Amino acid sequence: MTNPRPTRRLAIAAVNLQRLLDVDLIVLAGGLTNAGADLTDAIDAHYAKLDWHLTPRMPLAIAALGPDAGVLGAAGVAAHTFSP
Repeated sequence: MTNPRPTRRLAIAAVNLQRLLDVDLIVLAGGLTNAGADLTDAIDAHYAKLDWHLTPRMPLAIAALGPDAGVLGAAGVAAHTFSP
């Protein structure tokens, strides 16, 4: 079971991203991914209550690389930026 306060805040952030940027997908990465479906289900429940229902539902996904996604992405950018 996840704590409702942080999952509600993540849902608020997801709704705001959807409204502001019209994103097609929000991907959670890093340590958040350890919570798996418990986290995404809780965020989805809050999202459903907060969303205006004017646009198609924005999917929420867990990064395929899990908790290492941020580190691997940063390493890829660094390798691309600083390679000769």
